[in-house]
Amino acid sequence: MVQATCVWPIKGSSNAASPMARNLSEVLRYLLAGCLAGAFMGAAAEAACPEEESVARLYSFHNTVQVRLASTSALESAFSDMPVCLGDTVEVGDRSRAHLVFLVSNESLTIEQNTEFVIERAGAGGTLIRIIRGAALFFARGLGLFEVETAPVNLNVEGTEFLVEVQPDRTRITVFEGVVRASNAQGEAQIGPNQFTEVQQGQAPVVQEFQIDVRPRDAVRWAVYYEPIMPLAPLADLDQVVEADPPVPIIAETTSRGRLV
Repeated sequence: MVQATCVWPIKGSSNAASPMARNLSEVLRYLLAGCLAGAFMGAAAEAACPEEESVARLYSFHNTVQVRLASTSALESAFSDMPVCLGDTVEVGDRSRAHLVFLVSNESLTIEQNTEFVIERAGAGGTLIRIIRGAALFFARGLGLFEVETAPVNLNVEGTEFLVEVQPDRTRITVFEGVVRASNAQGEAQIGPNQFTEVQQGQAPVVQEFQIDVRPRDAVRWAVYYEPIMPLAPLADLDQVVEADPPVPIIAETTSRGRLV
């Protein structure tokens, strides 16, 4: 239970029409607003995971993020630097994002919209995240064991940066740095930098390389025109040099604004 006590050691005139009374009324209004805000923050902090039991913090978030507490099954709205305990479920809504940091390992992850995951284990014995749906970008460069669990495949991480995308029928793992070992009952695969695997339920993980399709015709083509400093033709033909169209000053102005001519 949260209690909020507000004390106003102010004495003033009983004449409500006096300027002093009006000033006191303004002061009391601000004090009351401060007390209500303090009570609200206290209630939010009390409803969340206890500080001494937390294993991670919801460092920052955007739009709709909620945490379902393992202790009470209550769904609480996130607040900045919110403590998160083992078994808590973080739910990131549509057009939303959150950034979470683990206290012991200092590992972090960025959670994309429409994502739901549970912290199953965290601390000196390693970290285990279970992703129910959605996507998360992991920065796991610590020395401890880091594992990710999804429906079709589980991951063991060895100091890396990687992306996990969980859909109803498949999981895609993309590794940018380091090594991730993906395994399930059907098989095992080691995914290195610039590699990925997409695993469906009941299938073994298979490593694939990034395929970068370069299409020059689709690329942005632009050029900068320079006025000639010394003409190659005889000086008599100098008057034949055609002025740039559009002129160089116009090109410089539009380029400085991020536009290409």
